[in-house]
Amino acid sequence: FPGENTPNVHEALPYLVSNVYHVLGDQNSPLPWVSLEDLNVVVLGGGDTGMDCVRTAIRQGAASVTCVYRRDEENMPGSRREVRNSKEEGIAFGFRPSPPEWFDDFSIDTLPSGKVRVASLGAHPFQTTNPKVFAGGDMVRGSDLVVTAVFEGREAAKSIVNYLDV
Repeated sequence: FPGENTPNVHEALPYLVSNVYHVLGDQNSPLPWVSLEDLNVVVLGGGDTGMDCVRTAIRQGAASVTCVYRRDEENMPGSRREVRNSKEEGIAFGFRPSPPEWFDDFSIDTLPSGKVRVASLGAHPFQTTNPKVFAGGDMVRGSDLVVTAVFEGREAAKSIVNYLDV
């Protein structure tokens, strides 16, 4: 496909094999080692090899790792165990926000991308345009790591407590 031969695109198996050689300290690797440390990584495919790639990228210290697959999670060809293990290591299986119709009924504004508009500063971070509704995670920032969504959920909870104390 277009772009597959660009410098920052790597095939899965050579990437994984070169990482094994590197981890074992073998200097005689027939493949160059590819470090994804501090990079934003996108892995195409939802099979077991894709899960190996996302987990390896996280272990290498990638800034973010996203798995892209053409169908939903239920139809991913990878084993359920591999997907579960990947999630436990912090992989973001994201989606495009699709706000429900009831958002309009409760005056919850979204951006043109479909993401929920929230306050980022002030007394109540993560507060939507409806002051009684707070949001965080993928619906606010787009596809990201699970740990980011957990963090934002905790921060939204703090804002809710602050809002209720007023």
